[in-house]
Amino acid sequence: MLFPTYDGLNVKYRFGTQDVQASLEGYWGEFNDEYNIANLTIQPDIKNFHGLIGNVRWQNLSAQLGFHSGDIDLVLEDLNGLADILQQAGYQASADSLSTNGNVEVLFAGIAYHDIDYFVEAEVIKLIGEPIVFPTSSSAYVSAGLYLPPFTIHTTLATSHASYPPRVNEIPLGLAPQVDQLAFAYNQVYASLAKDSLDSIGIGARYDLSAHFAFKADIIRLRGKQGQRSFFDNPDNSNRPAATLYQFSLEWVF
Repeated sequence: MLFPTYDGLNVKYRFGTQDVQASLEGYWGEFNDEYNIANLTIQPDIKNFHGLIGNVRWQNLSAQLGFHSGDIDLVLEDLNGLADILQQAGYQASADSLSTNGNVEVLFAGIAYHDIDYFVEAEVIKLIGEPIVFPTSSSAYVSAGLYLPPFTIHTTLATSHASYPPRVNEIPLGLAPQVDQLAFAYNQVYASLAKDSLDSIGIGARYDLSAHFAFKADIIRLRGKQGQRSFFDNPDNSNRPAATLYQFSLEWVF
């Protein structure tokens, strides 16, 4: 699930045959928590939070399909304040385009094959949001690995793309200085919307020291899109943001 916790009801039904096992899970509730994206902190209040998730497994092959949906309400004072001014000035379409309330949907599908010697996994996710602060985004990854006891090695390719709807051009320029200021402020909002498109490639290894301890190491190369934030705190817009992430950990299973 995309959200760690929520208040609500969850129902899961399992069924199948000797060869095929499947499950259908549905939930409904509400969600309120804080998220940090780069240097931005948001706290969405989601009502009518619901979804449906289907799983099916046949031998070593498994697949998953589902969606999440909810009515979201964000409090962003600067954005809401500008929307109020635009509405009072009679530019309703421009005000509506800055709304921080609306529906957000997430569609996803995944497939995986796990054998005694290797595994392959893939997943695609599509996010569609009405509020301007939620861009339409698509992401996908493919991962593959080999089991070479006591070692496991793997590699992952991932990509994501984010975009926003076009701005509303209803505020005339040159009509009056106050109207020009409104148009400038409105255009600045769209210009400041951060896009988080990112590509990555990673390789990793795991060494099972014992039945309870494993050492893990990963190297991930991250490359954003030029002129976009791409989840970086302080991206250099003149260059394509990039970084290499090194991760080392000791896993203890008890």
